[in-house]
Amino acid sequence: MARITLKDVAKAAGVSETTVSLVLNKKNHRISDETVLRVEKTAKELNYTPNRIARSLATKTSAVIALIFPDIVNPYFPSLAKRITQEALSHDYGTMLINYDCKYDKEPLSILQSGAVDGALLVTRDYGLFESQVPAIKNIPVVLLEPSNNMRPNSSVISSDFYAGAFEATSWLLSNGHSSIACLTGPQDILVAKLRLDGMLDAMKCFGLKMPSKNIIPSEFSMEAGYSAADVVKKLKVTAVVCNSDFAAFGLIKGLNEKGIRVPEDVSIFGYDDLTMGAFTTPSLSTVGLHTDSVSTLATRHLIDLITDPETEPLQTFLQPKVILRGSTSKRIFKN
Repeated sequence: MARITLKDVAKAAGVSETTVSLVLNKKNHRISDETVLRVEKTAKELNYTPNRIARSLATKTSAVIALIFPDIVNPYFPSLAKRITQEALSHDYGTMLINYDCKYDKEPLSILQSGAVDGALLVTRDYGLFESQVPAIKNIPVVLLEPSNNMRPNSSVISSDFYAGAFEATSWLLSNGHSSIACLTGPQDILVAKLRLDGMLDAMKCFGLKMPSKNIIPSEFSMEAGYSAADVVKKLKVTAVVCNSDFAAFGLIKGLNEKGIRVPEDVSIFGYDDLTMGAFTTPSLSTVGLHTDSVSTLATRHLIDLITDPETEPLQTFLQPKVILRGSTSKRIFKN
């Protein structure tokens, strides 16, 4: 069977090829709603799919979005990439996954200079440093999926509110009898880690408490780091720990269990990120959900708007996270 072309859709819908192109590329501002619906219905009935190669040659674009993440081994980022890819495909865009941490990687990412991508969804610890190492990023639209150090004032950012998530998790613990709390911080050169720590400390202040400096445990976003922190947590004799990530929480729970400290009977543990596996661990992990689906959808759509219409205004949106209570936390019961 011959491939259905733009010309076939135009003929069946009774409009010009230009009109079909404008409608299918979402540039139909001056076309009547009736015509738009007719073209979309006709294209669907004919099972029309755009010829990516032809479109790229005609528009000098690639219809590909770069997903630039610092650690694709962390399950949070592949999960994010999956949702973004699904949304991008619904707009006839492909995705390219790139692992790049500006603290450790120094390559200029020449692929961004080649015209292989039209825009980027980016997570980086330092946007200014990233720009200096990858100057080609200045030539394409970018949407940040997390706030970053040294980002431009007019940067587009669509993200979860990391401060609010940590504030709410800590507030739940304080409201339920926990006053002796520790935290595993993330690297403080990463803005979201600092925001989480600030949220915890401010929640303590709201309850008239101050977290002792010894209870602020430097850590990384890894199970190994969480596991190593178990010795410190045991010595502190706290009743709860807020972790910088689900990964760190998994490691901490294992380390505490090996030392005879029960979760949540002796120590309540909060993670952060709401990784799928957290619902299936023993105990299941209380955590902070980041609305990954909404962030992925909104960020992808906004980036495509920036690509297709250079007049699109930058957007900064921070979604309110949600506290998810599971088996690793419990109310603190005081005995008379």
